[in-house]
Amino acid sequence: MASAVTSPGAAKNINSASDSSLFHMSTRRRAKARILLRGPSWGGKTTSALLMAYGMTDDGKGGHSFKRIAGIDTENGRMEVKAGMEFNGVKVDPFLVTSISEPYTVEKYVMALAVAEKLPIDVIIIDSASHEWAGPGGLLERKDSIDLTSNNRNGASAWNVITPLHNRFISAILSSPKHVIVTLRTKSGISMVEGEDSKTKVRRVALDSIMRDCFEFEFSWAFSMIDGIAIAEKDDSCLFPKDKGFVPGPETGEAIIAWLNQGVDEEPPKTALNYDCKAVLCDCGSRATLEATDDVVGKKVGIYRCLAENRHFRRAL
Repeated sequence: MASAVTSPGAAKNINSASDSSLFHMSTRRRAKARILLRGPSWGGKTTSALLMAYGMTDDGKGGHSFKRIAGIDTENGRMEVKAGMEFNGVKVDPFLVTSISEPYTVEKYVMALAVAEKLPIDVIIIDSASHEWAGPGGLLERKDSIDLTSNNRNGASAWNVITPLHNRFISAILSSPKHVIVTLRTKSGISMVEGEDSKTKVRRVALDSIMRDCFEFEFSWAFSMIDGIAIAEKDDSCLFPKDKGFVPGPETGEAIIAWLNQGVDEEPPKTALNYDCKAVLCDCGSRATLEATDDVVGKKVGIYRCLAENRHFRRAL
């Protein structure tokens, strides 16, 4: 039952432009890594993801452990092939893994992430996310299927279904309480470059990612992988040079974790802007909008205004 109030009082009002309670002083906070590795076949994405993830784990004894990695494999078991192999002096010990097979639906990815988050691990690897978009049963195929059964020839009705599904996939990655490394397939091409001996050489390059545009915006680090060499395309930490390639390894993951852990271990304060401001129904049946938040006996409540009677009432958020 909603309790009526005559005024929001000292509550945090979201409609007051001068209300400084909506803002707080910036504070560097600890965060979880969101890393993207993209490249063509044999670019070194899976191996680099495993080695980086290893350096990001904590075995509780001051070291690392592959047992604290969970892999979500869409490449027909290709990730598991790495177990037991040695790369640059690091042996890949057994790690947790699950496989997604076609149809590559968003629901399968989200379920795999949710299950992995309950395991005693530190890092989740999605290898790869390209199937969610362009694989059999992926979102592009679902769009084509909707187009075939829809009278809307411009495809707008299909995107009304596909975009929320894709956003759900992105949200599942961003909201994960674990570090997440995602790989993407890319198209490949060739580039003529001048070598150290001043001779022109042919080098493979990664072109467009097989994924919806702007996917890389969601990550703090994005690396282009070619023949095991990574080039930083996005680096919020400024740890890696953008004009020079390097071979990713455990030390890469260690550097990222050290940078992430420099912040304080606390959640940012919440204001009314962090809650859903969509209209709800008042007890009289009329629509009401969230105008402020308040604390009642240690619980966060919203203060709503009934649009019909112009009165305020409280309701738990």
